[in-house]
Amino acid sequence: MEGLTGGRRVPQLMLLGWSFMWLLEGCSGFGTPIVVLVPVLVRLGFPAGEAVTFMLLSNACATAFGAVGTRIWYGLGTAVADGGAADADADLRRTGFLTAIGLTAASAVLMPAAVALATSRGELRRNAGFVALAVAGTCLPAVACAYASYEFPAVAGGLAGCAATAALVRFEVGLERRAVSEGTEADPDEEAGGGAKAAAAASPSSAALPPPSRAEALRSCLPVAGAVALLLLTRGPGVGLKALLTSTTPRVSASLGTYGDVSLSAALVFGLDDVLRQPDVDFRLQTLYLPSAWLALAGAATLATSSAVGLRGFPGAAGAACRACAGRLGHAARALVGALVFAELMVAGGDDSPASVAGARLAGALGKGLGSFFAGSSTVSNLTFGPIQAAAAGDAGFDVPAMLALQTCGASVGAAVCIFHIVAAGAVVSGPVDAGGIVRRLLPWVAAADAACLGAVAAAQAIVR
Repeated sequence: MEGLTGGRRVPQLMLLGWSFMWLLEGCSGFGTPIVVLVPVLVRLGFPAGEAVTFMLLSNACATAFGAVGTRIWYGLGTAVADGGAADADADLRRTGFLTAIGLTAASAVLMPAAVALATSRGELRRNAGFVALAVAGTCLPAVACAYASYEFPAVAGGLAGCAATAALVRFEVGLERRAVSEGTEADPDEEAGGGAKAAAAASPSSAALPPPSRAEALRSCLPVAGAVALLLLTRGPGVGLKALLTSTTPRVSASLGTYGDVSLSAALVFGLDDVLRQPDVDFRLQTLYLPSAWLALAGAATLATSSAVGLRGFPGAAGAACRACAGRLGHAARALVGALVFAELMVAGGDDSPASVAGARLAGALGKGLGSFFAGSSTVSNLTFGPIQAAAAGDAGFDVPAMLALQTCGASVGAAVCIFHIVAAGAVVSGPVDAGGIVRRLLPWVAAADAACLGAVAAAQAIVR
């Protein structure tokens, strides 16, 4: 990072906190880029508050396609299926495409604001061309990919964006002159910003540690690179692994009495059928098809091949990592289970379900960002409010995929002011973070981004209908 960017803050933000964030979001999702990259930005010299602010705005632009499209195929699958679509997968693809267009418009609003808030308005002005090109180099490939697939836009955008942004930095395209970046010219906006940003710019980020060797750098990239390769293999339409990893036969099953029937297939697909003896109320967990399974496998391979750990130290290192993750996820997991139960209750009952009844009475804009704000998950927001939006669109005669795209865009952008993400980011930097101040600072930009999404999706829907 230091060798490529020369310690300049805007290239560091856009390469690590923007382009690489898309790739990490596409592989893992669920707020992972925020808790992973905020400490890295702090290590590079950014104040904790500025690092959290930047990552919240940046991640909001990619959340809709996190975890290989989980927000689309899982979050909206029920809403599309219950709507009686002739081709549910085609409707999901159209929803994903319109969502990508909407989030591109949101990125044009949020990313300049994120850079200015993390550095200064002066640095944004001097690097405006670079920021615009870096955003386009990530968002346009994501839109192109979303036309064909709703699973890989974030991964494709991240891969293309990392290459494009690195090339822009390497050839100094749209960047300020190095002499200005190193502080030979004063900027009134930076002086007005207080001492924290100036101190961050003045402190060299690589003084404490020597640069890693090429082999160490490549080994450090193995978890993400390996996970991307495995995800492409398991989801590639011409590979044929998807059917194998999601197969429910052969399987062993047992009765749980009035609770239903439990089963486990050879592909480790866990099933619960006829829940509470209600016909057609089933649950499936495709363990080997989950993105987290392949990310964990790539991480385990990295530990096993690391010179610092190796095969002998692997059990202890893996156990310590699992215990640390369990400690951090305990509270979040309980909240997420409760949110998922709530989401299922909202759609239970068919036409008489709370979602259908509310959908007949509520305007489409209500639920977009609300679920993300309270639940901390755009997936839960889509699960809860997706059926409401679909019902509202159907009753009003609106295009359902376009309405669901607006729901997904709103859920993604709304994650920027999610208290759960702010608190989690503050926890990993081990310092006080003013959650209320961050929310107040970001709310106007979230509202502007929602308006940009609305205009972009409406225009695209009118063109591609």
